[in-house]
Amino acid sequence: PPTKLTTFELPPHFTAVESNSSATRATMYLRKINMEQFVRTKYDPKLHRLVYLITRGDGIIDAIGKSLGGTMPKWWKYGKSGRSFIVKVGGSNRGGECVIVEDIPSACVVGAAGYSSMALLGTNLTDLDILDLMGYNITVALDPDAHSKGIAMARRLSAYTDARSILIPDDLKYFKPERVREMLCTESL
Repeated sequence: PPTKLTTFELPPHFTAVESNSSATRATMYLRKINMEQFVRTKYDPKLHRLVYLITRGDGIIDAIGKSLGGTMPKWWKYGKSGRSFIVKVGGSNRGGECVIVEDIPSACVVGAAGYSSMALLGTNLTDLDILDLMGYNITVALDPDAHSKGIAMARRLSAYTDARSILIPDDLKYFKPERVREMLCTESL
């Protein structure tokens, strides 16, 4: 797989989130769950989507948009980087704990709890994701309905780094950071 990161050109029609009331309401939710510090967003007026920018370092490498009007598909990937969304806590590129979750809001709540995180934007772990995870101790915390996939993912990752899967009671975005921290410290497979 390609390991070189390429930059992503933002489409010229992307606008500030404040240019649309639905996007503004969506970002109010981001503020409520302490996401603002971990994610950069734009608004796509052509597809009516709140766009999350996927970055590595200071560069934008991709973007994924969530439908604001119920149109399908719910999520739209703009680029072809093959990279997942990452929240890095503590300023370090490697080391420490990284929690794998399914979605961006969950990744940001985990970040607010003090852990680096990766949002798979689904439940599939790619070879590029594994490259991004090298050097971390991994906890896989997928939604309860995907727990068996999380176990298999932790086994796959254990060939490269310390990895475990935990059973969580619900999607982590529904919990306060303090409760997420408790779950990550006490739960194990």
